[in-house]
This record gives sequence, C-alpha cells and structure tokens, in this order.
Amino acid sequence: MKLSTALLTTLTLATLLLAAPLACGAKDAPPAAAAAAETEPKVPPNPVTDGYEATRAALAADDLARAKQAAAGLAKAAGAEAMREGVKGKELIDTVSTQATRLAAADDIAAARLAFGEASKAFIGWVVAEPSVGEGLHAFMCPMAKGYKKWVEQGTKMANPYMGKSMLECGAATEMTP
Repeated sequence: MKLSTALLTTLTLATLLLAAPLACGAKDAPPAAAAAAETEPKVPPNPVTDGYEATRAALAADDLARAKQAAAGLAKAAGAEAMREGVKGKELIDTVSTQATRLAAADDIAAARLAFGEASKAFIGWVVAEPSVGEGLHAFMCPMAKGYKKWVEQGTKMANPYMGKSMLECGAATEMTP
C-alpha cells in the first residue's frame, strides 16, 4: 500500500510539473536562447550591404524612384568604405560606388538594372575579398537577365531584381563568385 501511494504521489507530481508551463501560457514561448536568436539580425549591419539590399529590393518591386534613392545611399556608403584604411578590394568597392551613382542617375528601370548588374559583379567580388561582410548573404543567378546575371540577398528567399514583379522568382541560388 505504501509503495502504490508513493508511486501515485510521484506520478501526480511529475504530471503537475510537466503541465505547469502549459497552464501558464508558456507553450508557445521559445527558450531564452532561441528568443534571443530570433531578435538578432541575420546579417550584421553594414551601410554598404544595407544599401545594396535596399537597392535590390526596390528593383525587385519595380520601384525606380526608390531604387534611385537607395542607390544614392549605396554610392555614398561604398565611397566611404573605399576610403577606409586597410579596406580589402578597394577597386571593387570603388566600382560599386561608381555603378550605384550610375543607377541613381538612370532614366529608366532597364538602365537601372544594367547598372545594378555591374554593381553586383563588383559587390560580389568585394564580399569574396572581405569575407567578414558576407555573413548571412546569399548569391543568386537569373539566366534570363540582360548583362551580369548574379545578385546577392540578405536571406534565402529569392526576389529577382533584374526581372522584377513579372518574374520575381526566376533564378536559382549560386556560388558567391563574381
């Protein structure tokens, strides 16, 4: 009798301990480490990569005005990066700045996309030369793009800047090589 009472008490306590988090609404709450990881940015903040991403996203959305504005910011950030002491891939980041300036002055989205392609080629070269900025970045390629066919995104969900809304998912992941 003592053994069955002790066993019943142990099982009851175990059930209560296991059910307590559910009763308190903790069922959906992630562990602290997982919650912290979800709130941290996947790509470390960098004015050049952020400017590139803003330009890419605007082109993918067929928004020329926003792409030109983002490209002006990218040109400024890339120019500042090129002046930084000890920067790796200085010529490449200079080219990003030059092509972003060209994009910012584009009269139409086709010209903007061609300039973005040239900026992307240099940007990918810079990411390869300066691997610390490439964390969380993913390269994609569109075989139908005019000019340079690759681009980079901050994430694995593709949104094609060369085709825009008409073929947003045209392309595939590729290696981070210029």
